[in-house]
Amino acid sequence: MAPAALRAEIAFAESLEWLVDNSVRIGVAEVTGFRDAWKPGLEGAQSDYRSVQMKVTKALKGKPPETLDAPAGLLWRPWPPPEKAEVLLFLGEDSKVLSALALSGRFEKVSYNTAFTKDFRVLSSRQEILEAVETRLALKRPGKGNFQMEVPEESPAFKALWGGSACYLRVPADPEYREGLMKALKSPDVHARARAARRLAEYPGPETEKALRALLADPGAHAVTRTSKGGTERLTAYPARRAAWEALKALGVSVPRPEGLREDALDVSGSDR
Repeated sequence: MAPAALRAEIAFAESLEWLVDNSVRIGVAEVTGFRDAWKPGLEGAQSDYRSVQMKVTKALKGKPPETLDAPAGLLWRPWPPPEKAEVLLFLGEDSKVLSALALSGRFEKVSYNTAFTKDFRVLSSRQEILEAVETRLALKRPGKGNFQMEVPEESPAFKALWGGSACYLRVPADPEYREGLMKALKSPDVHARARAARRLAEYPGPETEKALRALLADPGAHAVTRTSKGGTERLTAYPARRAAWEALKALGVSVPRPEGLREDALDVSGSDR
């Protein structure tokens, strides 16, 4: 019998810059212990409950709690976690752990405990990770706009993330992306124009509004097939028109629905997201 084919999976990760901007608190911590126990589950069933105790040794943003009890699924390979191993914690409201990056070499590196930068690099040493955090903190960027960027195949981030399919990295909507997005509105690929239009919703201003309004009559179209109990229907989709219209609405600009767009949005294609 031939071996079963490996399942290809789309990979998603957050950039270090996005984590810094969107965390309420950031701190360096070390493992002090762990809990490996059973707790009651639904309908009397028992479930395995693992958590890791940590002590914060340095605050980088806000005021992290002195100690934390974090879910084991965040970081810990192998189990149990080695004591005094260092991690970088990104905390949200109520000190909920948003992410935890390995600072010591005592963890098995996996995608969700690895530091990725918005330019698709992989940071591996404690020093370069902490320096990158300090550099980002110095910019004092508000954690607001962001979007998913497809990771280039030749990049270190792609090699670390790849699971047989596309890889995406969440990045902050920094000012330097705007020029490239404006240029992408003139791409020969209608889906590239649509993706750029959606991302420009993070960049308010007269020039953005003018460019998006021009896209409301974009000629790019393709066929979409929808199957329901009533049968199969062939629809014509205008991805760039819809993306521009939705981006303008997100910017607070009221414009009529462009010609050719269905009110029920059945003509939407996932390719332009």
